[in-house]
Amino acid sequence: YPTAQSSAVPALCRRVSAIGGLNVRPTPGITGTPVGVIANGSLVTIEDSGQNGWVPITAPLQGFISANFLTGC
Repeated sequence: YPTAQSSAVPALCRRVSAIGGLNVRPTPGITGTPVGVIANGSLVTIEDSGQNGWVPITAPLQGFISANFLTGC
């Protein structure tokens, strides 16, 4: 029997929607030197829904990003 292939996008996937890119922070908040920048339109893997507007991510970098600049995949 053929098996159906799922084309569903993982629930933990989000797309960056920030024209100049999005800073990845070592801790949730604007303090601390960014550990990197993720380009606009890039996909990220979130760890959970986060708190206080900051979402932990595990890929392509590890750290925290602002939830205000994320859309669904």
